[in-house]
Amino acid sequence: MFGGAEIPPEAMLKPMMEDIKKLYDMGVNIVVGTDLGGRPYIMPGYSFHEEMQLFELGGFSGEQIIQCATLNAAKMLKVDDDYGSI
Repeated sequence: MFGGAEIPPEAMLKPMMEDIKKLYDMGVNIVVGTDLGGRPYIMPGYSFHEEMQLFELGGFSGEQIIQCATLNAAKMLKVDDDYGSI
């Protein structure tokens, strides 16, 4: 709560995701991928899709989000010659 009013999560997350979008636009290799680490509130699969929704909140296009989840992740792992694209 802030000043007696509850701040919706989107209001807090949108500026952060917009900053990530700026980095992407500058050429930084941004990937989709959640940290599981045994945290009970992070559900495998579902949390991955939630993260993609956050990318959309930050201004990423659908195509850019799919690229971050596939090709960019393969580039990060240095396997993009074999994986990440059709």
